[in-house]
Amino acid sequence: MKDQPAIPKSLQKGDAIALVAPSRKIHPEEIAVAEGIIRNWGFQPVHAPDLFASDHQYGGDAATRAASFNWAIHQPDIRAIWAVRGGYGAVQVMPLIDWAALQKHPKWICGYSDFTVMLSAAVRHGVAGLHATMPINFATNDAQCLEVTKDILFGKWNNLSWPVAVENRKFQRVTGQFKGRLVGGNLSVLYSQRGTLNDLDPRGAILFLEDLDEYLYHIDRMLQNLKLGEWFQSLTAVIAGGLTQMHDNTIPFGQSPLEILRSALPSSVPLAVDAPVGHLSANYPLVMGVEATLDISSDSNTLSYG
Repeated sequence: MKDQPAIPKSLQKGDAIALVAPSRKIHPEEIAVAEGIIRNWGFQPVHAPDLFASDHQYGGDAATRAASFNWAIHQPDIRAIWAVRGGYGAVQVMPLIDWAALQKHPKWICGYSDFTVMLSAAVRHGVAGLHATMPINFATNDAQCLEVTKDILFGKWNNLSWPVAVENRKFQRVTGQFKGRLVGGNLSVLYSQRGTLNDLDPRGAILFLEDLDEYLYHIDRMLQNLKLGEWFQSLTAVIAGGLTQMHDNTIPFGQSPLEILRSALPSSVPLAVDAPVGHLSANYPLVMGVEATLDISSDSNTLSYG
């Protein structure tokens, strides 16, 4: 089992949080609500250099976006780094990041979706990351999930418990308590990193998966890749979050996202479904890379840390 990653220090009131755009570009009005919420929490939102840069769909070219992220890593008064949105583009930035500096002075990096590539890189370099909603989503996020995200930044790690819909309980065939490193994120991004230095190590891990706006056959294609790559045999358990806004063809694929996932997994691998994490209004935070405990029952689940 791998060593526990470095845990960034808890934030205090008055601490600065850098807002960065490693993927798609952002406009000031799209993060105004989030900046107000961050201030109400007691933090100072700080715009990284070139936050509102534009290069086609991106928040500046790759070098500009990387420089902004590295600026946030190197500034001693910046205590957390929050990606303002996803989209696509973080994979272009990831190799240009000064991960050694983040190792030396760990601070929270926060985001999800396309930001999965950055979270995976942080964990690979021995620093825990925060899979969490992003400022562009704050205006439509569930208030409770925002509150729990704030708590983690302040050092209060609550258990995450959730019910399982009656129609989905059939997927939770293996119940009990399971321990492992919490890894994962967006399925499409994880799939894109297969065979690279940024590929995840699934051994003994609890794998979290979510995705948005994909065709069902492509969900199967990606999961078959993980299956053929023998990811699933060495996992402790799998957590399925939001698999939302999926598409089908004129001739139906014939399986729901959860049916596709369950059929790709060995029957012995525990699967917890309906986690309120991903492209959802109730997008609860997960601390990636740390040891976690997953309790699966027939109708509910609980994730705790340690």
